[in-house]
Amino acid sequence: MPEDNEQQPALPGQANPTARPPFPVHLLSPRVRAMAEAVAALTTTGSNLPAAVAASIMNACICGSVRVMHRSHPELVTPTGTFHITVGVSGSGKSMAGKLLMGPIYEYERRAKERFKKEVRPRLEAKRVEVDAEIKYLSNEASKNPEDKSRSDRLTVLFERKQAIEDALHSPQYVVEDITVQALSRLLFHSDGRILLMSTDAREFIANLLGRYNNGNPDDSAILKGFSAEPIKFIRKGANGQLETIDIPRTAMSMQLLVQPDKATEMAECKGLQESGLLQRMLFVWTDNRPGRSLLSKSIPPEVKEAYESLVYELMDAYYVFPGEIIFYLSDEAWQELQAYRDKTELAAGDGAHPSWTFHARDAEMVTRLAAGMHAGDHGSAAHKSEISADTIRRAIALMDYYNIFRMMIADGMADRQDDKVMTKLRDLATSYPDGFSPREAQRKRIAGMHKDAEAVQAILDLKVKNGVLQLVGDGPPRYKFSLR
Repeated sequence: MPEDNEQQPALPGQANPTARPPFPVHLLSPRVRAMAEAVAALTTTGSNLPAAVAASIMNACICGSVRVMHRSHPELVTPTGTFHITVGVSGSGKSMAGKLLMGPIYEYERRAKERFKKEVRPRLEAKRVEVDAEIKYLSNEASKNPEDKSRSDRLTVLFERKQAIEDALHSPQYVVEDITVQALSRLLFHSDGRILLMSTDAREFIANLLGRYNNGNPDDSAILKGFSAEPIKFIRKGANGQLETIDIPRTAMSMQLLVQPDKATEMAECKGLQESGLLQRMLFVWTDNRPGRSLLSKSIPPEVKEAYESLVYELMDAYYVFPGEIIFYLSDEAWQELQAYRDKTELAAGDGAHPSWTFHARDAEMVTRLAAGMHAGDHGSAAHKSEISADTIRRAIALMDYYNIFRMMIADGMADRQDDKVMTKLRDLATSYPDGFSPREAQRKRIAGMHKDAEAVQAILDLKVKNGVLQLVGDGPPRYKFSLR
């Protein structure tokens, strides 16, 4: 197995400042781990990228119908889709790893499309012809006797049936690579509210997400709803050009996007994604894969490939396309482990002064989702017959700890950029008020942001006094001078 040893910037808390820690592939389910290791041996570009991609596949296969809860808390139901962003430079094996690990899902979709073309569509077309003929007949009869209300009611039913047939005349769509966010709602309607966002080169989709067609403003509302399995309501033109409201009662979405570092950085620094909370719902991995050597390449053992593919097909059959809801229950011990972890991460979030709290607030939910994917990988289509164990929760926590290395890098970057803006505004205040400025004047300057209240402003001023950036002056109402001028 090739080692990932490319020189990289230091990460907070790393003993070795020149390399990122390896992806904990040992935490993955056996068939998934074996395939990830085999893909790494084939590409010879490193192990981190294949492992990071493989980690997302099980959640993609089950997100269509599976939710997680504990029997004592039926109100706390967690969807199972996960949003993974895997980052690698050109030549690091993104295309090959993505093709091999995501390939079975594409093949599953191809087979479904073929069945639809040969078996389903002809029957639907035949029904539409029958409905059209009956509509034509009743329309002619109604013109002869316009007072016959029964024909009018029958026509209404026929037009509704025709619309339903036309709505069903869409080939199965499980995966999409490049789509505008505006078109996503329409696609979700035709795909029963579920979709997998997957790409080995997601530049175009990310450009759309960041606002290419929305005046540069991110438009991620449909994706946020898909993450949370919320309903979507939108307006479209129906039969006869009339507007009609379309309700998607439940959505389900999972994501695996492979991108180059520049696009990942653009996402991480996008204020719109930060404020909407989409960034905090994403699991980033910056990989250290390096150019490979074909002489070292080893073919994937057929039994490993077959075992992995059969697992994907089995899970897609049992959980992705299932029209209802399936619950994976947490065992009592797993629930206790999860609550202890939730308490720990709430402490890690601190007092909310650092942006890391917006990430840590979702840690326990993310662990629940990851545990569901691991449980499915361990047990296949029988996963719903057994409870998620405490050991699986512990594996998911260890995996989340790895993702948090990168999540905290993003949070630290957010804090640095926020502090740069605060310091610029404090310098401006010091220039405008050489004898000191008041909290009210600092609030007018919006040092805490546009919509933050006086309490948030005071918290920043107190922190800057504590850090020696500001000093209190005068004996009356508090005024502040900039100590570093």
